[in-house]
Amino acid sequence: MTIPISESSSSPTKISAQGKDSKSTQDKVVESVAIPKVSDLSTDASNKTILAKKVDREIELQKKEKDVLPNVEYLKYIANKYKSDTDTQYYKNNSIELEKAEAELALIQKELETNLDLSSPSDQFIKKSVAMIVSNKKSEDAGKDKLLRQAINIGLKGYQSKESEAAQTEISGLKTRFHGHERLKYATALLIECMKSDSSDLGLETDKDKQDLFRIFKHRQNFSKYLELYEPLFGNSSVDFKSSYYSSEVDKIRKVIIENIEDLDNPNSPNVVLLDDGTTTFVMPGGWDQHYISYEIRKNPDGTYEFIIHNRGSGSSDENFHGDLNIENNGKTYARTRVPVRITKKDLTNTLFLNFLIKSTTSTCTTTNELNTRQEVYSRLKTYLDPRKNVIISEEEKLAQKLEYIIKDESNNFTPDQIADLKKLQFQLIKLDPNFHSKQLFGTCTESNQTTPEKEMAPKWVHRSLKLHTITGLTNEIFTEYLSDYTKDLKTKDLRAALNELLTKMNSDGKLYQVTKGLIDSYDDVQSKQLNKKEILVKIQSLPEFIAFSVFGGGKDHTLDKTKEFDEVMKHLEHEFRMLDLDKAKIVHIHSIKRAAILKEKVAKPPKHMSKEAIMAGIRDKFKEIMDFNDDKTILSASSKDQAEAAKSPNFKAELSFIEKFSENIKNYDSQFCDGMMKMSGMESLKKRCLKNIEIIGKEKPSEYEEHIRLFNEQIKVLDREMSYIKGTFQSAYIEMINNNEETMLSETPKHATELSNSYYLPIELSFVGNYFDELKNTDKHFFDTQLKMYGMEHLKNRCLKNIEILSKEKSTENEDYIVLFQEQIEAIDKVMSQLETSSE
Repeated sequence: MTIPISESSSSPTKISAQGKDSKSTQDKVVESVAIPKVSDLSTDASNKTILAKKVDREIELQKKEKDVLPNVEYLKYIANKYKSDTDTQYYKNNSIELEKAEAELALIQKELETNLDLSSPSDQFIKKSVAMIVSNKKSEDAGKDKLLRQAINIGLKGYQSKESEAAQTEISGLKTRFHGHERLKYATALLIECMKSDSSDLGLETDKDKQDLFRIFKHRQNFSKYLELYEPLFGNSSVDFKSSYYSSEVDKIRKVIIENIEDLDNPNSPNVVLLDDGTTTFVMPGGWDQHYISYEIRKNPDGTYEFIIHNRGSGSSDENFHGDLNIENNGKTYARTRVPVRITKKDLTNTLFLNFLIKSTTSTCTTTNELNTRQEVYSRLKTYLDPRKNVIISEEEKLAQKLEYIIKDESNNFTPDQIADLKKLQFQLIKLDPNFHSKQLFGTCTESNQTTPEKEMAPKWVHRSLKLHTITGLTNEIFTEYLSDYTKDLKTKDLRAALNELLTKMNSDGKLYQVTKGLIDSYDDVQSKQLNKKEILVKIQSLPEFIAFSVFGGGKDHTLDKTKEFDEVMKHLEHEFRMLDLDKAKIVHIHSIKRAAILKEKVAKPPKHMSKEAIMAGIRDKFKEIMDFNDDKTILSASSKDQAEAAKSPNFKAELSFIEKFSENIKNYDSQFCDGMMKMSGMESLKKRCLKNIEIIGKEKPSEYEEHIRLFNEQIKVLDREMSYIKGTFQSAYIEMINNNEETMLSETPKHATELSNSYYLPIELSFVGNYFDELKNTDKHFFDTQLKMYGMEHLKNRCLKNIEILSKEKSTENEDYIVLFQEQIEAIDKVMSQLETSSE
């Protein structure tokens, strides 16, 4: 079902495929393992209808098969058990029932064989998807009172508005065991919708999009199974932590976790999810009383294992696991909320470790379980995982952390604009890091920490499409439950009228009649006497208990809860309870619509992200700008027109201190931010600044400032020494590069001399020579002096001559063409070498 955002809209507008990153749609491992393609889903309108019917029929047939199979098995068991009593009526009746059931099953299975064409990739996808959908157990409904919480958790999790802030703060908390099933519900609905159409109006157009959605669905289904497994212990304060029942339930969960760890070896296992890079993974519930986090266990393609903590709320300030890098942007704090930890399979399957994970997750403050606080859980995690040694820190975070130290170092003397620009680039850098996410703004830990494990399962637009589908569904439910007319099928117009109608069915002499009459009076007094309406509604809600125990009368009263009049009271009562939150519902509804509209725009646009290369180039450009000094920037020239006065303290001390500190900073800047050439440029500028200072000081009474001049000259020596070191390092590396590239690609193997016409090495070799020549010609003189450039050019010329020699051994038109090109390259080299000789003279 495509659910409208508002009552008037019919469906989400069609979303263009232009917002997708084509580089993210590579098929890789998924194509060959676990998930079939869906390449031939029809886009013709009539075929869409046929396809939708086929999908609906497949779901219906598989559900029927699922219902009939157990009955057949049971009847077979009875037939086998009583096969010695074939003459009994019981056996005969059972045989008739078995025959009917088997005939029904045969018809179902026959139609299942023909309903889909399993030679078609799209029908394979439908068959597999429907089988998993039908295997879902019907979970407990989260309840209408959880509807607003669902909308806030999913739709308004990272949403900021003064209007919605109070509602977000008050009603954001949600139990994991309800929320996980609801997330599965919406993923299932969208998957079914994708099977029925080409999904272009959903923002999911390609085979890969559908496969990625299926991966998320499979993950949510597996997680839902974990919730069912944990259900007997979740928030159950009556269970004694030390009881045998608790221990047996923990043992049951632990065995499943160990089985799933073994399943990581099998990408086709229904219990794990296969990522594009070949990683297998599964997620289970975690946390402690009052806070939910996710635990993920994965096996990497290289055979190593990781235990990942997903926590965007309480506990995410623990520096042992989450580090100390926190970046503020647009009212949100970004940090390492996804914490990958190296771990061996032996440690993963350790009984004590797994028991701790299970017990802390199922703890409550009212049990004797001590694992119900953030401090205790993180302390135990530290003991088992040794974060200082085993937490995996990404390259992006390492670079962002180095940049953080540079930004905060006041001795760099950056301007506010330069700091702001570097922070923007730093933020772009951590946005590339899969471990960095915004911390939760409200009590949305259940959604926040179930979202991040899914990030790698699909590209951004698939997540946005699923989120849009979910928000529009929740928005529609809110409208139906809170804002639409619920009385159209009811005889009575409101709760008071329904209670009066119920009175007519009561024994007027009984006590139940009097109690109900009193409730009606109290309900009437709510407005006039400003009574607590919720208290009155709770009392009315207790009517079923009065009726069930028949304590207030006899006769017809004890069956009132079976009447239509009673049903109407309950329906009105449910609506009255909802109306207590009407104002909040309106706020949530309005802002959910706004959030959906924002998402629609995002789905239709290309994902906003910079490549790591572009970010690093931006950082280097910024450092180049920072180190582009000007002589006039010296404090001495800017402070006073009187040159001698300018040289006095504190101006002199401030200027010298700046040069000393900045010189040291340039030397220590990370090479990825500031390469050797940029460092040389910065130090050259500082040297000129020192010479400018000496010039200023020496204009009047130089004898008084001999010490000042001496100190600046000392600083020039330091700069010269450092520049000489950088230059030497570059020259050594350059000489090594030249010596390593003497041999032409054409002479690497003997066969090249006779098979050049069939080889692709010729254009590669010519391109290399050309690029190498440009690099030699244009390299800054600070790094490669004339003699060194001549050395490189001579080697390159010899390489070209060697190529001509090889090509001359066998006559061909192609070889003759390339001989001419290499001769032209030699002419260009000779010209540059001649210029170098002239300049050196």
